[in-house]
Amino acid sequence: KGAMARVYYRRAGQSAFETASMKPQDGEDSPALMAELPAAVGKARHLQYYVEVRDGSGALLRSSGSALSPHLVILDPLARIS
Repeated sequence: KGAMARVYYRRAGQSAFETASMKPQDGEDSPALMAELPAAVGKARHLQYYVEVRDGSGALLRSSGSALSPHLVILDPLARIS
């Protein structure tokens, strides 16, 4: 308990990462996490992100990606959800 997950993200052309808190997707004990990002993020062509989980004292517990090596998502404005 006391751990906090955050996603750090930036759109194409941004130098600094913005951040959003993450929460369990399906209730408090769910291993799946989700975050809500501003709609403007979806208008970008590319999105870079990484995730960190820290304990109450700020120590890093887990991460996926990093500020120096973020994940890349290419956003297709013509994509359809099926």
